[in-house]
Amino acid sequence: MIYEDTKIFDHLRAAIDNTVCEFQKHTEDFLSERDIQAWLFAELRRRTIRIRYMYEVKDNEKRFKRPSIEINPVRTEYFPYQKAGCCFDIAILSGEPNREANIWHQPCRIGIEIKLWQACEGGDWEGHRGPQPDLKKLQDYKSNQKGLPFTGIAMLFVHPRARRSKVAELIFGSASESNFPDDGVALLLVNNESCWWKSDEWTK
Repeated sequence: MIYEDTKIFDHLRAAIDNTVCEFQKHTEDFLSERDIQAWLFAELRRRTIRIRYMYEVKDNEKRFKRPSIEINPVRTEYFPYQKAGCCFDIAILSGEPNREANIWHQPCRIGIEIKLWQACEGGDWEGHRGPQPDLKKLQDYKSNQKGLPFTGIAMLFVHPRARRSKVAELIFGSASESNFPDDGVALLLVNNESCWWKSDEWTK
C-alpha cells in the first residue's frame, strides 16, 4: 500500500470506529441512513481536511475556468460511472485520475454503502432494504477496475428493536471473520452492542 493510501486508511478506520461508537452510544440519534452517512462523511472530511489531490481532467477549463483543480478526495453520493442509479453513499477518490472523464466520474479507491434496519421496521436481507444489492454494486465496480486497487465496504446498522435484528446476527455469525479490508469488498454489521466484519467471499 502506498503512503497516501496508508494515511487515507488510517483516517477511514478512525472515522468508522467513531461512527460505530456514536451509533452504539446514541442509537436513537440515527433515525435514517442519511443520519449515518452524514456523520461518517463529516468525520472523514474533518480527518482528511489537509489531504488534497490535483486533478487535471476533462472539462475543468470549461467548468471551473482552470485546467487543474485541487480537491479533497472524500465525496458523498458520488457517481463513478456515467449512468443513472450507480452512486456510492460515500466515496474516496483515487489519487490517479482518469483524464478522459470529468470530475464527477473519477475512479474511486474506496466505496462505502450504508443500510439501516430501523426500529420495529422490516428490512429483508434479500430485498431492496438489505445490503445485498449494495454488496453486488461494490463487487461489480471492483471487477471493472482492471486490476486497480479498490476497497468496498457495505455497512448494515441495526436498531435494537428491528424485526430482523436476530436474523442479521445469525447470517453474520457471532464473531468477526475478517479484518478491516485494504483491498476487496467486506461487510460490516453494527448493532447497539457489537460489530462484526465479514468477507464477501461467502456470498459468491
